[in-house]
Amino acid sequence: MPIANRVCKTCGKEYYYCNNCERNLNSPQWMLMWDTQNCKNIFEIVSNYAQKVDSKAVAKKKLSKCDLSQQYTFNKNIRALIEDIMHEDKVEETKDNTEVSRKTTRHDKEEDSDTSPKKKSGLFRTDDVTEDN
Repeated sequence: MPIANRVCKTCGKEYYYCNNCERNLNSPQWMLMWDTQNCKNIFEIVSNYAQKVDSKAVAKKKLSKCDLSQQYTFNKNIRALIEDIMHEDKVEETKDNTEVSRKTTRHDKEEDSDTSPKKKSGLFRTDDVTEDN
């Protein structure tokens, strides 16, 4: 078995590929960068999303067709993009009952936590509200 001479750009796995060797004459040229078709597809999907070629919804649909079971082995940048793509956005309803999608912000997370400064300070107390009759 030949010694690994390449590292997959997606998963980091070492593999052997020689584009000038007889044993790889019928192998695709993309094997210069990726060890499997799955890794190639994942890399292209997250790259297109990062470059705003594809929307989040399109990227998510494409990723759903890939094997992500070994995601923990992927390059950290690729993992972060996959997490961003697969993350569900919050959905709010407006006054006219239409849904508006928005990303969760750091501020939203602070308000949701029990240690939020606003909750501790009592800004949400209802006994401070008085009625003017």
